[in-house]
Amino acid sequence: MTPKHTVQAYQAELQQLRDRLEAMTELVYDMIANAREALKTGDVELAEQTVQLDHQVNQQEVEIDRFCLEILVRRQSVAGDLRFILAAMKMVTQLERIGDQAASVCHAVTDQPPGLQPAGADLVDDVAQAAKTVIDKAITAFLQEGVDLAFEAIDADDDVNEEYDRASRKLLSQMSDGELAMETGISIQSIAKRFERMADCATNIAEAIIFALDAQDIRHRDKLASAPTGNKV
Repeated sequence: MTPKHTVQAYQAELQQLRDRLEAMTELVYDMIANAREALKTGDVELAEQTVQLDHQVNQQEVEIDRFCLEILVRRQSVAGDLRFILAAMKMVTQLERIGDQAASVCHAVTDQPPGLQPAGADLVDDVAQAAKTVIDKAITAFLQEGVDLAFEAIDADDDVNEEYDRASRKLLSQMSDGELAMETGISIQSIAKRFERMADCATNIAEAIIFALDAQDIRHRDKLASAPTGNKV
């Protein structure tokens, strides 16, 4: 029989892991909000401050990964707890990547290609908002342990792709008509892609949550469903 104090210590470690993930999430949220605001206003100082936050996110990724490994070594976790810890390790990787994308948006603001404001904010805003919706759903699914919400996050990624395609077509049209300088258009296109990638990272988080809570591995489910079942001779 496992001693009661050992069980209590283990549960305390799992709660600490949840708390660390939540703190990292809040920091990444700040980076996303700051990146959108800096893009909208051209606030170079805010952009530079946000880039500095990325160092904290990187440090948290390393520390949480190490903490997960320590739990695995000490506790020999099984079943649901094991899935949660493995999902946490995947989650911090994706959060770090979202932070990287937000920092990249801020780098674009500090570089300030001519015409980035307000054209950049106007063209990218719908993509950014759709991406934020996916991220919100994925993070809330983690905090509330909601499988259905995690699936909603994955489905909402389609909206991000549609908004990105719409923005890309508009950018191409404006560059072709001479309304927007080529250099500026390419920069805005890159920024839109950053937000689209944030949503991709959030869907990976949602997949990890579904695996942790429901033991379903749904990665590449569409591709696997359409894959041939036998080998051609």
